[in-house]
Amino acid sequence: MTKVIKRDCSVVNFNKDKIEIAIKKAMKNGSGIYKPNVAELVASDIENELSDTTEVSIYKIEEMVFSKLVEYGQKETARAYESYRTVREMQRKENTTDDSIEGLIKRTNREVLKENSNKSANVACTQRDLIAGEVSKDIAKRRLIPAHLVQAHESRAIHIHK
Repeated sequence: MTKVIKRDCSVVNFNKDKIEIAIKKAMKNGSGIYKPNVAELVASDIENELSDTTEVSIYKIEEMVFSKLVEYGQKETARAYESYRTVREMQRKENTTDDSIEGLIKRTNREVLKENSNKSANVACTQRDLIAGEVSKDIAKRRLIPAHLVQAHESRAIHIHK
């Protein structure tokens, strides 16, 4: 049985069902073209290619999935899969607010400083509110809002008022 080295360095048994699920999510939430048989074919192909492999990283599997989707003519799904992976990677980061908050304190983060023209960003209580807003947005994007909606928001297909 092939072992998969996960992002946190733990090791689990290879499970082709996880590949199928990820591809189907990319089809449903990304391209909108849902072909479950393609997801099953890609997963089976990868399982066969890895049959003689003892260990493989999750990153290698992700590359294989992308390549196989392109090979099967599923370019839109491949792009959606790649975009979904990028959003999930961002959601996994432990701290994504430091730069934003530091920019607020140093007064270099113009977007946050101009967020509300009715409040002076130089006042301590306003800065407290702006910092709380940055932390709240970060938590919402990483933990509360589903990845496909964050992806749509980041690509400006929709706007989520945070």
